[in-house]
Amino acid sequence: MRFKCTTISKKANKNIYLILLFVVVLLSSNINASAADNLRRPITPQSPAYLVHIDTWAWPDPQKCIDLIPEDIRPYVIMNISLSVSSFVKDKYPFTIAESWLRTCAENGMWAVIQPSSGGPNNFSDTSMEVYEYFYANYPNFLGWNFCEQSWGFNADYVFLPDRLNMFTKLLKLADEYGGYLVVSYTLTMAAPGCNALAMLKSDSEFANATKTYMENFIACEKYTTTRGFYDIESTSLGAFLSKHAGNYGIRFDQCGWSEETWGPFAEASGGIPVIEHTMLTGQTVFDGPELTWKIAIVKGNPYTTSDGFTSKSWSRHPSFTNINIDIFRKILDGTIRIPSREEVIKRTKVAFVNDAATGGDRNRYSTEESLFTGLYAMDGEWDTNNVWFKKTGRYPTIPAIFKVGDYETGGFEKVVRKNNYSSVWPSIQSKVNEFNNLFPEEYKGDIYAGRINNSWVTYNPYMDKTQKAEGTLKLKYNTCDSLHLSHSPFSMAVINETTDKIQIYLNNFCTESIYGTREDIITVIGCKNKPTCNKTYRGDRNSYSTSENWDEVTGRFTLSVKHNGPIDITINCSGNYTVGKLTDYPVASITAPQKPPVYTGVRQYEAENFEYKSISGVDRTALVDYTAMGYLAFGTNSAASIRTTVNVTEDGSYQLQTRYNASGGNVNSVDLYVNGTKVGTPSFSKTSDSEVWGINSQTVNLTAGSNIIMFKANKTGSYSINFDNICLQKTPPTGIKPVTGSSAEIISTEYYNLNGIKISNLMNCPNGIYIVKDIMSDSSVKTSKIIVSK
Repeated sequence: MRFKCTTISKKANKNIYLILLFVVVLLSSNINASAADNLRRPITPQSPAYLVHIDTWAWPDPQKCIDLIPEDIRPYVIMNISLSVSSFVKDKYPFTIAESWLRTCAENGMWAVIQPSSGGPNNFSDTSMEVYEYFYANYPNFLGWNFCEQSWGFNADYVFLPDRLNMFTKLLKLADEYGGYLVVSYTLTMAAPGCNALAMLKSDSEFANATKTYMENFIACEKYTTTRGFYDIESTSLGAFLSKHAGNYGIRFDQCGWSEETWGPFAEASGGIPVIEHTMLTGQTVFDGPELTWKIAIVKGNPYTTSDGFTSKSWSRHPSFTNINIDIFRKILDGTIRIPSREEVIKRTKVAFVNDAATGGDRNRYSTEESLFTGLYAMDGEWDTNNVWFKKTGRYPTIPAIFKVGDYETGGFEKVVRKNNYSSVWPSIQSKVNEFNNLFPEEYKGDIYAGRINNSWVTYNPYMDKTQKAEGTLKLKYNTCDSLHLSHSPFSMAVINETTDKIQIYLNNFCTESIYGTREDIITVIGCKNKPTCNKTYRGDRNSYSTSENWDEVTGRFTLSVKHNGPIDITINCSGNYTVGKLTDYPVASITAPQKPPVYTGVRQYEAENFEYKSISGVDRTALVDYTAMGYLAFGTNSAASIRTTVNVTEDGSYQLQTRYNASGGNVNSVDLYVNGTKVGTPSFSKTSDSEVWGINSQTVNLTAGSNIIMFKANKTGSYSINFDNICLQKTPPTGIKPVTGSSAEIISTEYYNLNGIKISNLMNCPNGIYIVKDIMSDSSVKTSKIIVSK
């Protein structure tokens, strides 16, 4: 029996990196991050985060996914390793997928989280923390756990909700200890109101206390999957953030919320609208997705043939990923879109709704009041009849739904309305509207959506209909012209920043479907004293556009017509004589790139299913068992067979190349190993005992800092077939040098767990696989490690 072990101390020698010659031993930190500055990667309005998915549904090559992320946004990107609930991953090898891809992220200097669950189904244990802690302890680029759409699959189906919340409480403590995060996204609030953000806080006091104690480690996200109840999803998720039970608030837009039967082909710009609105007005700092990555983000294409005859997998960015998602995030980075603080959002919001009902069904106890948004910003209906996520007007801020009244939770709001006295506070819809009108004076007219914070406006066409335009006139607050009239085409949005003599506008309406085509937005500045000058910058990579200008000197009106399908920056240099009452003081966005993860010196892993190849038997095979990640490569016996991959190392030197293979037919000595085009040997792949056993062949190779090409090439027709699972690289320690140990503590006792968190009494009787080891030390510290059992 062979054991391979990776051990990293959890608590001893806190925050120390010991270096001896070329040997680096990384001791995991006991961070106890109770404040944002102790987080591994703080997320703030000045340093927002974009979660980009590597999703098992897409059978991805993680390196090629990372390569598609533009350099300018890459420092802010956190890779989301999505195990999801695909039928392939379930009951297969989620741990190996997560670790392999996490190593790829680490090699690229990328932060990463792991998504083990969509809804109730979870690829790991709901009771044991060993697996969850293992990734924290062994990978300094690991930021935590992302639990998606936690609104279905509970109780009799997969796991009871109280058990999941108990685990969330433990995960928050673990996140605090290591400086990471727990991300939870909410959806289906009409079908499962007992699982929304408000319900989780209200129904479980231990979880609520944990989200308060470890607020900075909790991220609450709204997720658009269902086709109804969007206002309720937003309000109950926002309430967790504004009540200070979540350190950050995020959005995961999912095109599943779009009804093609009702509105036709998906209009991608419609998914960008809530991202911009919520970022600017409700302080969202975490951008997750889009989730259906293989459809509208990172798309797998047909394999192509390289110039020297190898077959290589093809990946590309979907045009909407470039022209909507990435482009909007770039507008955050350049300061066009400023993210307000929680305190600013509370001050602007003024009104909070508290569901303090203790009886009745789940909707009564955990949802918003059914008439809460009626007469205000409800575009269609509420609850089950709320089928659009657009809002009728931006005059009234989003109303947060909070789980209890208290100085901590609701003390910052100007008005708090409880469900139990709702009808007495607002006996009619009109009485509610009258109070909101007093709290929020009218700042524009028309049927567009227009919301303002300081000198920044967000506007959009609120109709889902692909032909209906919307118009509105904004009363300028900072610019010395009088007003700004907008005519928005379907699915058009704008971010408008006013200064005394300038109006800067970011327009976007990008849709890929030809049915939407090029659409016209018309911008009219009213009350100019002189003819404005106008600068236009066309953004994105598929923008079709034309513009025309008109100046009416008599009325002082400057009109710009923009026919486009894509993002555009517009600067109108204009001023007028309307100086009375104009504002001049406004905040300016300040963006700071987050620190990178520590340089990764651990094992580097490359999956054979992502190698380039020619004349082999097949790839992405799954007939064998116990392979790592998403499959393996069947090399076969062809004399022309060849496979290769590019590896990256940080320094010149000698490395151990470990090749995981299966050769159940017999010894294989017909494959040569090449490094950077030079043959370095003919490995002897010894016969494995059967088709379910993988062997390890170890070779010493010399690599140069940067990229190197590892190739296996047949030198003759093979007698026996061979399958390749992966290759791993690790720096070879100089002869005679032993790693420095950080503690003289001895092991008092050892516990073993499988990846489902079940304690194992004896590894000798366990099947092949990966197991977690907990060593309890004499100094009370705990060391976690991984053991691979191969018999």
